[in-house]
Amino acid sequence: MTETLLLLLGWVHWLDDLWLAGALLAGRGVPRLSQREFVLNGTGTLRTGEEIQRFPGKRVLVHGWLNGRRVVAKFYLGRIRQWWEWYRGLRGARAFLAVGVPAPAIRHAGFVAEVPGWLTVLDYVECDRPWPPDGDAIPEDAHFLLLDALADHHARGVEQNDLNSKNFLPRDGKLWSIDGDRVRRGGRPLPTSRARRNLVRFYGGKTAFDETAIREGYRRYCQLRDWAWTAADEERFLADVRLARRVTAERVARRSLQGWKHFRLRRRGDIRLIHDQRALPEPTEPALLAIAERCRRDGNASGSLAEVPVHSVAIPQGHLGDAVIWLWHGSRAARAWSKGVMLRRLRFPAPRVVALLEHRAGGPLTEGCLLFRDDGVTPLTADRLLARPAEAQRILLQHLAALMRAMRDARLIHTRLNLNAFGTDNAGRVQLLDVDHLRRYPGWLPGFRLVWRWGLRRLLAELTATPGMAGSAVTLLTTPD
Repeated sequence: MTETLLLLLGWVHWLDDLWLAGALLAGRGVPRLSQREFVLNGTGTLRTGEEIQRFPGKRVLVHGWLNGRRVVAKFYLGRIRQWWEWYRGLRGARAFLAVGVPAPAIRHAGFVAEVPGWLTVLDYVECDRPWPPDGDAIPEDAHFLLLDALADHHARGVEQNDLNSKNFLPRDGKLWSIDGDRVRRGGRPLPTSRARRNLVRFYGGKTAFDETAIREGYRRYCQLRDWAWTAADEERFLADVRLARRVTAERVARRSLQGWKHFRLRRRGDIRLIHDQRALPEPTEPALLAIAERCRRDGNASGSLAEVPVHSVAIPQGHLGDAVIWLWHGSRAARAWSKGVMLRRLRFPAPRVVALLEHRAGGPLTEGCLLFRDDGVTPLTADRLLARPAEAQRILLQHLAALMRAMRDARLIHTRLNLNAFGTDNAGRVQLLDVDHLRRYPGWLPGFRLVWRWGLRRLLAELTATPGMAGSAVTLLTTPD
């Protein structure tokens, strides 16, 4: 509930200062919880070891020993602030054990006045293989382990909505569920529609699976649940996963504006700075501000930050007609940053956005610049397209058509779709350069196909007017897979 409230506040971007201040105040005064002893009434003595994970102002996970038994202690900070999350996780852990899902036993649950905070102590589960299987590709055996666990949950009437791989641990050929947060338990196996939605949620939160793996996973899940399926069912399921991935990517993009996880948020006067710590090591503020000033003065500029080549793109301030959009979705620069983060999450071929520098002049009159990692992408024009050999032109058009289909599948439209919106990297692959004019078509709104075809008209007209491109361009860009 707390997370939902903070996310709602984050949507109204002018409350992000209050959101940040609240998070900082919540994290103040947190006691050291590792390498300590706690006497637990009616249970024994808990001796904590090294820290596993910390969520500032929310909870801390540490290794420990309870009466000599290896355990994991989850501290939820605050008497009232984290009570609901503690109770929700405890309720889910009990649900797992009640229906026979492999899960660690609960050794203690209650309030610890010394912290102060709520505590859950669970048995330690030791992995017997490397985990989690994060990365660009999840191996098939790990994929099927996750599917088997999910199907077992559904058959036992349990629905887990936090399907992060880190919430499972492999042991004895099966996955143990170690986090009961966001778990719902019914009195019977989940009905088909509800189980299918949970499976869509599973794939929607994991972009490491390509569409071939999703099809195979869907068939395996149906076999595990003794469901009948058809090719049309697979296509509908795949379409739902595509939309779910976009929704997840949008949520990540919104959170990035509040400095979530690896996104670092700082403010200096009327300047807001956000950068992705994975792609850009901690740059100095003078260097960031210098790039911002050059971008404001000269428009687009190139440079280097922390030995990472970057290219900045100026985003002009909005006009008064943007006032309603600004109120709920932030400035034009913030919206462009969010779209860049979303595309990165969706693994779209686009330059990686690494920083946002925004100068707030008040209201919608906000200007800024986006910093992209400079990978040598060259803008695409008709002249550069014609300068390529015939085979290279054919391959480039295939890449362009694949990018168009990916945008269509994710229900993304572009209001200025022409060759200038794209570029090519050193390997000849097409990338989307113009994220400012990208638009997200709502999943609930009908008429997308009509709007999509209308948006293609400018690009098709430009390619049709290019000598030798008319037939192949129209065929590639209008024929589905």
